[in-house]
Amino acid sequence: MDLNKLNLASTESLTKLRDAVDAVLASRLDTRLLPGRVGEFQDRDGRTRFLMIDKINGKTVSGTETGRSINPGGKWRVGKSQIKVEPVAKIAPGPTVKFTAPHKPRVDDAW
Repeated sequence: MDLNKLNLASTESLTKLRDAVDAVLASRLDTRLLPGRVGEFQDRDGRTRFLMIDKINGKTVSGTETGRSINPGGKWRVGKSQIKVEPVAKIAPGPTVKFTAPHKPRVDDAW
């Protein structure tokens, strides 16, 4: 992809292009809190820890530290507002298929 043409564009048009690209990328990423997702947070010492989400409660998220973290295997319970989930690509919806129940043949009572 040749990006040399961008040098000719004005700063305003590049800013609008960047905002539009950011919006499209944000619509393609999923950052919901779900079990099995990886999130990051900072502990009270300011160190970044990576957490595999195990359980989501009303106000907290419970999980296990991943191998990228300081103490792999450590268990944590973190407030929902403190954890930032790593974005993953949204799964495109598949085609909808209509299913119909098989027609029940009429069975006369043999009695």
